[in-house]
Amino acid sequence: MVKFATLTTVLISWALGCHSEAPTIDLGYATYQGSVIPGHVEQFLGIRYAQPPIGDLRFRAPLPPTLVKGIQSATQYGNACLQIGLSGNSTTPQSEDCLCLNIWRPADMNPEERLPILVFVYGGAFVNGESSYEAYRGDKLVKISGGRVIVVSLNYRLHAFGFLASKQVKDSGDLNAGLLDQRAAFMWIRRHASQFGGDASKITAFGESAGAISIGFHMIAHGGQQHLFDQAMMSSGTAICGRCVPYADYQYNYDNIVNQTGCASSQDTLDCLRRIHATDLLQVVGTLYNSTGSGYYPVIDGTYISRFSKIPMLLGTNTDEGTYFALLNSINTTAQLVESIKEMAGALNDTSVQIILNLYLEASNPPGAPYPEFSRAASIMGDMLFRCPAYFTAPVINSMHRFGNTGSTSMIGWSLVPFMAMTCSLHLIKPPISILRAFMPRWPMSYQATTPDLPLPVIQIRTGC
Repeated sequence: MVKFATLTTVLISWALGCHSEAPTIDLGYATYQGSVIPGHVEQFLGIRYAQPPIGDLRFRAPLPPTLVKGIQSATQYGNACLQIGLSGNSTTPQSEDCLCLNIWRPADMNPEERLPILVFVYGGAFVNGESSYEAYRGDKLVKISGGRVIVVSLNYRLHAFGFLASKQVKDSGDLNAGLLDQRAAFMWIRRHASQFGGDASKITAFGESAGAISIGFHMIAHGGQQHLFDQAMMSSGTAICGRCVPYADYQYNYDNIVNQTGCASSQDTLDCLRRIHATDLLQVVGTLYNSTGSGYYPVIDGTYISRFSKIPMLLGTNTDEGTYFALLNSINTTAQLVESIKEMAGALNDTSVQIILNLYLEASNPPGAPYPEFSRAASIMGDMLFRCPAYFTAPVINSMHRFGNTGSTSMIGWSLVPFMAMTCSLHLIKPPISILRAFMPRWPMSYQATTPDLPLPVIQIRTGC
């Protein structure tokens, strides 16, 4: 009986000990308790980096988080931001209260150790996406690095909640609120890096599609002097964004929303929009998006357009970037293809479009192609939306490294990078190298690519770590 009691006491003590060993991060304004997951990785989910952007804070820049007493659980993702359009296979609840980030780090880190930080910004055409997608889990990268990197992912506001543009928003709110969310998250990471074992001087931003475009804008914000991060990797997106135009060009979007919500008769239409329930506003925004096709993008606000930060950068595009976007159309004739090109690049006349068409021979469609002009449309769209912006951006920045790929395609997946499998939300891609490893501390040496899969030499990629 004594032996049984002793064994019971030991088991209870062991169980309590395991619970007490759950990792914690003291951020000053709150203490978060995470968990240890397989692979010897500590995981902290749903950490607030800003106050909920609700009520009067809707359409405004985020504010720092408030003081919270007691230990907060960080074992589940925070809410995803409200989305429209394609939202993937998300099972995470969506809410306007969504400004959270997630951290993955090696377990049992030395308290004095400071590791480089990789920050992932998701894509999704600025209307959908979330950090809680299974494919965005950062523990895979921590394992790939051999426990030599910390990974952070973040949420930011989307579509009208993050990128509503008009004179009213400029006068009584903040344009590009979604970008300001990201900026707040990067500043949070820089400020609190040492508290979760990160090196505040070695922050690498990695973004795909809309996430890459966002990173490009951060690099030119405020004359490129803010230095939110120290290195950047941009896949399928740059600050050269054809639809990122002066905010006044999207006034009609704002006016349509005001009319559809019944706010047109209000003396202060923006205040009226702030008082509408989030789900009701989301329904109006989604309906207009589906019926008019008008998107939401970062806009020129007089602050973000300036000069680039001089930091090391990887910039690139992927195989068959335009295939998904070609699937959104049904182009059966050359005349329809001409109209589609003019819609994407409104300044082109028929003569200019014909010059473009002459550069793209009529290609044979793959089996199962949805319409006759599919292959040519996909090639043109991929070049216009992704490859051309990348080529135009590359000469602008010193210390930039350009990569490309002519290999086989892979449907919505980075098959060579475990972390990136199924992460490129809408593009057809298969990168030639594990580009994420290129910026990790276990790959500090310079190298030159010589394989046929790399048509553009990648020379002397350095981590700076």
